[in-house]
Amino acid sequence: MSNTIVLPTQRVGEPGDSRAVPTGRPVPRRFRPDIQGLRAIAIVTVAFYHAEVPFLTGGYIGVDVFFVISGFLITRQLHAEAVATGRVSLARFYAARFRRLLPPAALVVACSVAVAHYVLPYQQMKSLMTDVGYAAFYGVNYHFAYEGVQYQNASDPPSPVQHFWSLAVEEQFYAVWPVLILLCCLLGRRRPRYRLVVTAIAAITVATLAYSVAISADQAPLAYFSLQTRAWELGAGALVALTADRWARLPARLCRILAWSGLGAILAAAVLYDEHTVYPGVAAVVPVAGAALLIGAGVLRHGRTPETFLLERPSMQYAGKVSYAWYLWHWPMLILLPAWVGRPLGVWEQVEIVCLAFWFAVLTYFLEDAARRASWSTFGWIRAGAALSAFVALCSVAGTLTLPSLETSGVARSALALNTPDVTAVQAALTRSIQIERLPRNLTPALADAPTDMPPGMGSCGFADLHQTEIRLCDAGDLTAERVAVVLGDSHAHQWMTALDQEAKRTGWKLVEITKGACPIADVQFFQNDLKREYRECDVFRRWAAAEVARLQPDLVIASQSNIAPWDNITDEEWARRSVAALVTLAGSTASVAYIGDTPTFLADPITCLQRNLDEAQRCLVPRTEAFGRFPDRYFVIADAMRRAGIGYVDTLPFFCTPRLCPAAVDNMTVYRDQGHITDTYATWLAPMLQPIFRGVPQ
Repeated sequence: MSNTIVLPTQRVGEPGDSRAVPTGRPVPRRFRPDIQGLRAIAIVTVAFYHAEVPFLTGGYIGVDVFFVISGFLITRQLHAEAVATGRVSLARFYAARFRRLLPPAALVVACSVAVAHYVLPYQQMKSLMTDVGYAAFYGVNYHFAYEGVQYQNASDPPSPVQHFWSLAVEEQFYAVWPVLILLCCLLGRRRPRYRLVVTAIAAITVATLAYSVAISADQAPLAYFSLQTRAWELGAGALVALTADRWARLPARLCRILAWSGLGAILAAAVLYDEHTVYPGVAAVVPVAGAALLIGAGVLRHGRTPETFLLERPSMQYAGKVSYAWYLWHWPMLILLPAWVGRPLGVWEQVEIVCLAFWFAVLTYFLEDAARRASWSTFGWIRAGAALSAFVALCSVAGTLTLPSLETSGVARSALALNTPDVTAVQAALTRSIQIERLPRNLTPALADAPTDMPPGMGSCGFADLHQTEIRLCDAGDLTAERVAVVLGDSHAHQWMTALDQEAKRTGWKLVEITKGACPIADVQFFQNDLKREYRECDVFRRWAAAEVARLQPDLVIASQSNIAPWDNITDEEWARRSVAALVTLAGSTASVAYIGDTPTFLADPITCLQRNLDEAQRCLVPRTEAFGRFPDRYFVIADAMRRAGIGYVDTLPFFCTPRLCPAAVDNMTVYRDQGHITDTYATWLAPMLQPIFRGVPQ
């Protein structure tokens, strides 16, 4: 079957025809040094934003500039081929994309996987292999969109291939855009093809922009990563390409104004936007329009404009030439080098990494240039593209198969069962566990399983994820009991559910859970980092939960919550006051109230530490003074406030720390599943310590 679609030829002089035009009409430029310079601006803003340079708080808009450039160049190429020859070769188009994009991308992925194998902990490496698998088949953007709304993934560190989301968007664009243009041309046999193409692309641009605006405020991860919310940015560049002859007719003075305005819009967005900006949505119109204006105004050369003053400087031209490889290298280096040195890096150190990535890009450009000069046939490059995608997938498989063993080989241990709320017995277990060097061979849960060792219910009932504002309630404990207890709070309350269920059954209580991820009891409004906006769902959920508590009329309210970020812009005293006030309001005058103190939240992940120190577990001991990270006093302030308010308080700190140290493994039990949550195994062992909640907590 032929890989070429034959189109009705277009008459010379039709809109979009660059072969010949009436005498006196300016001819748009083919080579655009200003676009090369614009690429340099885009990569500099993105790379130095990722390096956390203070004044580039909106540097992420560089990706939008890249999208506009891609839409312009690809559409110009496709439309020019259709106009000039009456044919568009899909095979030749995709072969050219493979030749341009895949060799450097495959090299960077392979190097990232190799380095990550030695510097990343087990769980992060395992997650990276999943990401690489999605990247191999250009679906990683939707994978990240899904992961971004899962609360259990909220504390995961960034993936070394996270920046491949934008490449996935472009590849998905390349998959549909040529077909769209061809269909428009074929359908236009009996009508003006040019107008049909412009109308179709304009309609898609407007529709996807409207969709982006509609969901950016409420579904930030999907809006940020998906093609259907980014296609309008590529469409904006496409429309500039299709209207190049119109831009060429504009007066030189107007073009200068538009060019400087476009450059100003891009730079203004880069320095004025920040992580609190709802994005992409309406905010993305500014950098996208700026890039479109700059490209459109530069269709012809008009004397001293930004393209000659700034964009065509030799340094900008070279940076633009290696911008793709620079983009590929900078992000994994920013993630992997700090993991290698074992500490977070400062701003200037990260700037040095970005500069180092530039030199890696310079070297990689030789590979790009070699691929460009290769004399392979069209189908040779298609086969090479398939092979390179398979190679990336193989990197994922190989990385998974070579994950380090987490098998523990120390002397088997057994935790003594707790039958009563005996703090002395818990402290004795902690004290003897401080001496553990080699983790016991019967460690439970195993280190590979610890991150998922949590109570049931997350995602089904009782516990609401980030987007949920109400949930299906589940009864636990003694289902025949007349006395009802309601469990309220966030994931730090949910982590106790198995233990509370066990004690409720033992003492004759029905248990109802009403909890939500990252949503504290205290009435505070805050920015949710994963949703990239104010956490409105938490406010709605609190109101719904209050109504449910009023309907249930419980005899007992059990509450717990995290005391740590993102609600870190509030004093300890104010946090305690709001927590107490919320509990008093929820309980009303009929219910007793018990508050379970927060569990330690460390600055470093205990599971990661144990995975790296199977035979040196003492390296993972944390001083008790550092058990609550940047808020060492908040635990004690809230405990004092609860007791003064007459609320029963369970002091959990002795469950996790001796007077000096906090171990990450106790006897044969893994204590934590991440930096701030405990495993269900350890919580269940501690269940008898919660008996006083159901039998009257000492005041």
